[in-house]
Amino acid sequence: MYDKWHAEYIINSQMDKDYIKDSLKIIKIVPKDGLLKMSLNQISLKLKISEERVLEVIEKMKLHKNPLLKVENDVFVFDYSLKDVEYVRHLRNAMSNSGLTEDDF
Repeated sequence: MYDKWHAEYIINSQMDKDYIKDSLKIIKIVPKDGLLKMSLNQISLKLKISEERVLEVIEKMKLHKNPLLKVENDVFVFDYSLKDVEYVRHLRNAMSNSGLTEDDF
């Protein structure tokens, strides 16, 4: 299950600062089904980031303690467990109820 909020939460709260901006750019182009069927070159051109940087960021996202993607048959797969997605949704709701915004985390 792909969930943009889950991915954004992990990126903003747990990724190294050097990778947050470009990781968020990548997340923005992931379709709702979580299957990004683009080559590194296509991603690079679309996001106006060097192909080397795209590869570097994707590797960080793959190897993160809470992996944000995997690669299967040349497709970038963004798939998260329902438990993890529900946890982030609960956390976001709790933050919202407390008057916090996304910028606060």
